Amino acid sequence: GRSGADPVCGVFVQYGESVEIARNVILDNGVAPSAANAVIADGMRGGIVLGLVANFGLFAKLRNGSDAGAAASAARILANHVEQPVGCALYVRAFGPLMVNDNVLASERSAVGGLDALAGTVMIANLAGVQSAGLAMQTTGAVATAPAQTIATDGGDQRLVAGTNPRLQTVLAQAVRVAPLLPVGATLFNDNQVRAGAAHRSPVTQLLIGYDDVSYGMNQCHTDQTANVFVNTFIVSATLRAIGNRLRERDATTNLSMLTIATRANDTSLNQGDHCIVSQDTDPSPPSTVQAGNQVMLPGKQCASFNMITALLFKPIAATIKT
Repeated sequence: GRSGADPVCGVFVQYGESVEIARNVILDNGVAPSAANAVIADGMRGGIVLGLVANFGLFAKLRNGSDAGAAASAARILANHVEQPVGCALYVRAFGPLMVNDNVLASERSAVGGLDALAGTVMIANLAGVQSAGLAMQTTGAVATAPAQTIATDGGDQRLVAGTNPRLQTVLAQAVRVAPLLPVGATLFNDNQVRAGAAHRSPVTQLLIGYDDVSYGMNQCHTDQTANVFVNTFIVSATLRAIGNRLRERDATTNLSMLTIATRANDTSLNQGDHCIVSQDTDPSPPSTVQAGNQVMLPGKQCASFNMITALLFKPIAATIKT
């Protein structure tokens, strides 16, 4: 593109199935405007932009192919080097298994409007898994009336469900029947290097949303943003593991290095962040959120406050009351 102020994409896919984008170098996608008050034209922009990727197998059916079943994955984004002047280096909407590994993803300046303005460098939303997203809420009443069981508090094994309540068994049986109708939404985001430039103003550098499972491991995310950083990395999913990551923020007023919210099971451990690392699950039944070995380089009194606020907002109140 001639200017980063114009909505230009390095790689753009409106709809695709079993997409693979690998070993590309995406540079010089327009020059980023230097003026802080420069006019940024609204529109779709980004280094790699996937409007919707899925694994339905629709293309095979249109070709009358013999293999009309679902593909193994919606998309695989592997070993790319992306430097985007304005907007996300990676923007993905998926409906199926998604893999994002071994990439360098950098963005110099925030876009305008929508989720582009919310997430500075990486925005991923995987909507697959909606068929089981409400399972934890449906089983809440059943588990609450099941016989109490001891849950390990020393990092040991924790049971996902308890008891043999008839209502719970009915819900699980329904989930088994519905599961084959829609794809799973497993998302891998591992071994990536992510950077946000100093001119960014987005409150979040990386935003990962999933209805199924998210694995976020061994990533390095650095933001040079000088103001308005609420959280470096924000992950929401049904089950998630955020393990072994390094999160850096140049702005001393940054609130959080990492915030993870899971509806069923959350393991956020062995991460290193400049600022607070907060994790929470929203399921009133076991297992509890696992937080082990996280290191905060610039600890402050606000970390305890953020933990308490997050628990009050997302953890059902019944789970916080001991009887």
